Amino acid sequence: MGILSLEGIGKSFSGQPVLKGINLTVQEGEFVSLLGPSGCGKTTTLNVIAGFQHPDEGEVRIAGQRVNEVPTHRRNLGMVFQGHALFPHMTCFENVAFGLRMRRLPAPELQARVTEALELVHLGGFDRRYPRELSGGQQQRVGLARALAVRPSILLLDEPLSNLDAKLRRAMQGELRAIHTRVRTTMVYVTHDQEEALTLSDRIAVMNGGRIEQLDTPEGIYRRPRTRFVADFIGSSSFLEGTVAEAVGESLAILVSNAGQIHALADRGRWARGATVQLGVRSDKVRLASPGRSAGAQGLEGTVVDRVFAGAAFHVVVDLGEGRRLTAHLTEEPPTSVQPGARVGLRVDPGDWMLLE
Repeated sequence: MGILSLEGIGKSFSGQPVLKGINLTVQEGEFVSLLGPSGCGKTTTLNVIAGFQHPDEGEVRIAGQRVNEVPTHRRNLGMVFQGHALFPHMTCFENVAFGLRMRRLPAPELQARVTEALELVHLGGFDRRYPRELSGGQQQRVGLARALAVRPSILLLDEPLSNLDAKLRRAMQGELRAIHTRVRTTMVYVTHDQEEALTLSDRIAVMNGGRIEQLDTPEGIYRRPRTRFVADFIGSSSFLEGTVAEAVGESLAILVSNAGQIHALADRGRWARGATVQLGVRSDKVRLASPGRSAGAQGLEGTVVDRVFAGAAFHVVVDLGEGRRLTAHLTEEPPTSVQPGARVGLRVDPGDWMLLE
């Protein structure tokens, strides 16, 4: 059953549905991210788990017990917020000890737990400092230590790194992953940052319009997206529409109007001849070729409309005609002849095409 289970959760505000039949099971010790754009319902889902919002329908279960009517403070949860939410008049020690004092822990155990939590987030020796004497990253670590000190059955994190600069955010991602590996506390993490979700998670629930579009491992989400939304939201992809012409070995031959024929590995029993299909391809799987010489039946050609140097890669955007474009992310510098206006061929291996719902 898992330590956390959401069963058919629905929630509306002012008559507008925000969550539509959310089903999610989280196993003990797992790190699961709720990922999606603003307004998709991920924070509302977290608030339902925490007890800050009550679902209109469905059940929330923690360790097998229905907790819909159980108040937040009796669910044995920890919470780390986007804002650090530290008490400015309290030292680091007192901030971390706050939840333990509410639980009336004996002084020796309280001291030991606070010390352990501060050491876990690499803030040993900072116990007498006040929040104003800490950097943003250190303040966030104090918030994390406070949540971990109560030894929650589930730790909920609501975009805790979004206020940090890019370099510090990456460093904190590594630390958070290391902490999870060490303590194995079950974590449910809300983010709109795809890189963050891919880096941290055991599994990712990609949300859109109040629903979970796909729940999978980071690799599964990236390499085997089930819908165009997931493929578009995670990573950089290009999309085409085509018509199934015939089966060729283990592949389908797909005609793309005025652009050529594509071979894509696919379940032949799923796609009938004449069916319209959505094709997606990751930009790092697109390769350039000489016009008229793109590999085999992958006869795509187009005109370069943009060439961008992005440090570790070059981005080349190619117009196939009728508004269809493919973007190639190249780790090596393309020939100088590949400039806006030049004709190029494109090559994509059959196994790198994604056939999407």
